[in-house]
Amino acid sequence: MHEDLFVAASVSVAMGEFPRDVLLRYRWTEGHDLSRLEISYVSRGSPNDIAVVSGADITDVGRGHFEMGDTIIPYHRVIEISDGGNTIFSRDRKGNP
Repeated sequence: MHEDLFVAASVSVAMGEFPRDVLLRYRWTEGHDLSRLEISYVSRGSPNDIAVVSGADITDVGRGHFEMGDTIIPYHRVIEISDGGNTIFSRDRKGNP
């Protein structure tokens, strides 16, 4: 990975960066904190079919999903990741960046 992708949390996500990349960066890179993130994802049955969770609730960052205890959320359902109101990952509900 390129170091210029990780300059600051408020910088837009670099082309080709996926939700897993963002979560791993916030989990392991000094100066970032997974608990600062809010993750919006498609959740059928939730209001407007969208649920929002805190990065503090994430217990594992897997290869094709992240986990919150017994709950598994596949990355293809993630539609936005933000840090303090700054959107750092976004795509439409059809999966387009």
